[in-house]
This record gives sequence, structure tokens and C-alpha cells, in this order.
Amino acid sequence: MGKKASASTALAIAEDVTPESLRPLIPFNRKFYSFDLRPVDDGGPVVVKAKSPMAITKAQFQTFCCSGSDKLWAPFISPTNTWKLKVKEGSVLLVCFDIEGVPEAKNFLFQIPGEVGTRRLPGLREEVLANPDAFDLRTNADGSVHSKDAKRVDALVWNQNDCSVEKDGVKKPTRPNPADNGWRQTSKAVERMLVEVMKAIQPPSAAKLANDKRTRDEELESACKVLKSHGFDFKLVPSHMPEVAYQLVFENTTKSPLASYELGDKTLLTRYAPNGAAPVESDDEE
Repeated sequence: MGKKASASTALAIAEDVTPESLRPLIPFNRKFYSFDLRPVDDGGPVVVKAKSPMAITKAQFQTFCCSGSDKLWAPFISPTNTWKLKVKEGSVLLVCFDIEGVPEAKNFLFQIPGEVGTRRLPGLREEVLANPDAFDLRTNADGSVHSKDAKRVDALVWNQNDCSVEKDGVKKPTRPNPADNGWRQTSKAVERMLVEVMKAIQPPSAAKLANDKRTRDEELESACKVLKSHGFDFKLVPSHMPEVAYQLVFENTTKSPLASYELGDKTLLTRYAPNGAAPVESDDEE
């Protein structure tokens, strides 16, 4: 009975919580917060609202999302995918993305790291003013930025000290505090779903990468033991093909058939090479 109710609740959540029904959300320490969407002119915090999320792939997102490099972030900050919010700490810039295959991610607003913004935004603003058409901004007859999009360019005038707290008379760059700014945390049910969405777009953790490598190493060791138990004499050599982990060079046989063993997400090719000769390229290999 209890299980049936749980399944019913989960189904209701899945039906009710859709990418379209979610408001823009700010991820913060594995929690997700919505905020007042009113513009500053109406007493709200929104200085600039993004025109649209930038369409990118998950692989592209993973190249910069955990980085503090302005060079890695540079292609993914544009005046059209940038939000600017007024906060207790000053102001904050956030960017949004339409990540291929993960529609829910369109609801996330990612804060531009302070040092990234400080280094990148002055140059970006110059690029935008020099060629607003390249950034999909409306222009005047003379090619300058139209007044309707001027606020997007103005939003790029920002550095990390514009979001800071004062300590001992010194400004300390910081992230906005959700409670101080009246942001509203999502329900636990929605939070659980969004954590899974975030996992789907984040790069694998170092621990996961190490575990995957350990698994592949164990599978390789197991395969080698089986081959040795059948009396094969071989050595492992790095493969010349990027999609293949290793080649096995069999030293004491005149056979030369090609066989393969699936090991995790890699393929282990076995090559029978007479008298220890190096593996020979084959038209069958891809």
C-alpha cells in the first residue's frame, strides 16, 4: 500500500514539474532558488533579463562550468544570454544555456565567477560595441547599438567587487546570500529532480573517473589471466587506434586472425603476430 502511494506521488511530481513550468532557478550549494522576476523599475531585482539561453552541447558546457579560466568561459558569455540582478551585496551576473538533450537545464542561471567576469567582461564589451550584429543585438542605421539593447551592453560593466561584502574596511568579493536576498528554495521533491539534472550536465568527478579506470584495469587483468591460462604468450602494447585501449601482441604463434574483447567502454584487440612482430594494420580495423 505504501509503495503504491509513493509511486503515485512520484508520478504526480513527474507530470507537474516540467521544463516549461519551472521558473528561472539559481543553483547554490546543491539547492535551487527562484527569485522575484520583476524589473528594478517595478521594485524587483532584475536589471537585465537574458534574451534567450545560448544553445550548446553538454560537452561544451563541461569544458568551462567548473573552471576559473576566463579563456574557457569566453565563448559562452554573451549579452543575449546574460542576466543581471540587483542583490544586497551589489549586483551579480548570471548566464543561461539550452543544453542539448537536457531541456530542464534551460531553467538554471549560472553565476559568472568573479575573477572570470573581471577579466573577460571589459574585452567582451569592446567586442560588442565594435560589432553588435555579431551578438544578435538591435542596431541603429549607423551600426551602433540600438537604445532598446543598450542595457545589455551596460550590464557588462561589472567586476567582482560589484558583488562583495565589507570586512575590516575592505571589500571582499562574494556570492549573493539566498536568505539575505529573499530567494525562495524549491521543494524537496523538485530539488531531488534538479539534482539529477545537474548531475547529467556536470563533468564526471575525479572519484568517478578513478573508479572507471580501476574497473577497466580489473577487467583487463581478468582477460589477461584467461588468455594466459590457455597457454598464450603475449605482451600489452598501447593501441594505435584512439578508441581501443591496448593491443595484445602474441609472440609464439604463426596465426594472424583478429579477435576483440569488450572491456567496459573500450575494446581490447588481440593480434596474433608471428615471432613477436609488431601488429600489422588491417582493413578490417576502424
